[in-house]
Amino acid sequence: MIVFLFLISLLFSEISVRVIDYSTSEATSTLDFGNIKSTGYWIANQYIEINTGEEPSPWRLDIFTENNNYVNESDEFKNGLVFISSSPIYRVPLLWQVYDDTQNISSLSLSSSTLDQWFYVKDKNDNDWDTSYSTFYTRIAYYDMDGLFIKQYVQDKKAVSPFYLYLGADFTGKLPAGVYFTTITFSLSYQGDTEIPRIYIDYAPSDVIYDKENKIVFKGRCVDNISGVKEVKFCWWEEGGVLMSSTTKNENFKFEISPLNKKTTIYYYIVCFDNVGNWNTYSVAGSSGFFNQSFSSPTPLSIEIRDEFNITLSSGLIKLLDGNPDDGEAEILIPRIGREVKFNFRKVEEPEGSVICYEITPEIMFQDPCIIKLLYYDIDNDGREDSKGYDENTLRIFYWDGYEWRYIGGEVDSGENIVSATVMHFSKFAIFPVLRESVKDWKPKEKIITPEIQDGINDYVQFGLSGEFTIKIYTLNGELVRNLNNVSVWDGKDDADRYVSSGPYIYEIEKDGKRVYGIIVVAK
Repeated sequence: MIVFLFLISLLFSEISVRVIDYSTSEATSTLDFGNIKSTGYWIANQYIEINTGEEPSPWRLDIFTENNNYVNESDEFKNGLVFISSSPIYRVPLLWQVYDDTQNISSLSLSSSTLDQWFYVKDKNDNDWDTSYSTFYTRIAYYDMDGLFIKQYVQDKKAVSPFYLYLGADFTGKLPAGVYFTTITFSLSYQGDTEIPRIYIDYAPSDVIYDKENKIVFKGRCVDNISGVKEVKFCWWEEGGVLMSSTTKNENFKFEISPLNKKTTIYYYIVCFDNVGNWNTYSVAGSSGFFNQSFSSPTPLSIEIRDEFNITLSSGLIKLLDGNPDDGEAEILIPRIGREVKFNFRKVEEPEGSVICYEITPEIMFQDPCIIKLLYYDIDNDGREDSKGYDENTLRIFYWDGYEWRYIGGEVDSGENIVSATVMHFSKFAIFPVLRESVKDWKPKEKIITPEIQDGINDYVQFGLSGEFTIKIYTLNGELVRNLNNVSVWDGKDDADRYVSSGPYIYEIEKDGKRVYGIIVVAK
């Protein structure tokens, strides 16, 4: 029994097919089943090694026979080995298996009970050539953007080249002695770009943001490993407005919407096209299509822009989410206060000479320090805030005490465009430029406090400090009653959390190697 192999390559591809003999492990020119002395299923004495080169385009590799000279009116099939005679009327069906590694011939099993693990070889002249069957199968392997796959049993298996084909034959019928022959064709065919491009979003704003004065950014990448990315298009519009769009040919895309400076809702989607016209969208539920399907606008995603944030909690983080990942976000870390409070956090009109102003209500006092981080704008990242062009490293936080703006200080993070400070109460907080910080700014303006009355008037001492510092409170006799580390407010209590007695107290501020002293009077 002899089988000749013939390769048809429909791609300019490196592919090699070698017949390897089991007994010698050497390449040979023919594949045979030897002398068949009994009926049954038999496995060939050789296997086929298939090497495929790397292809940038998807392909498939098929196996079939072409028995043009087989004539048997009672047989609807032509596949397999055929009896060599003047008028061949006998046929031996061929079967195949493919593996990603070599198999020991003794481990292969071909019998009536294992037929479901093999596939019959089809013939190009079969009447049902175009009909798909689970047992008659032509595709051995294929390559797409996810890699190389081989056909193994009921599902495809990812593999690497080379892979190995094993042939068997069905000699269960009544066959005359003689030589049976066929030509096996391997056909490598280009499949075209049947994969839609893929969109990966690195950043997109949440569906609600609280900053109408910041830009809104969308970042990601579009991938098409077959025909490549042609363009990425960003489409958006305001509620009741007209469609706006931007296009880039860069796979790594970044789209921006300039500050809108108002409460509104915007709608948007992103669509990526490859070089043959397949497309995919980032939208509600997503939508995609191939080159022969017209693009239609998908259901857009939406972003609501609000100008204030309300939340009820007893501790935790309040954050004004914005649409700009290139800077930080205004936020408050509220210490535990023992009860639920409804907080409101918003931007308000800034006072003259300031950069930006926030209002945080209610105006309550905390037992522990509260961290506030206030955002200013430097959208062009030139080191100067955008409203008046101040050097961002000079920016400091002030609070409104009902009469005037009081210095708090703060630490600038120029990468995040944030000024941070610790406070013990809420109020209006504004960012002003401070060209030169003086030790006079450290001293409190309160001379007399009445902490036990808790009427919202002179309840505490506010020092103009931030960063690393200590404040020590002494009696006139030099007794230390309170030691504050990096806390800029004294609430009139000692280290045991008891209100101190009435009378004058000395404060000592130590910061950056300097000491400053002053007097505070506690009254009942």
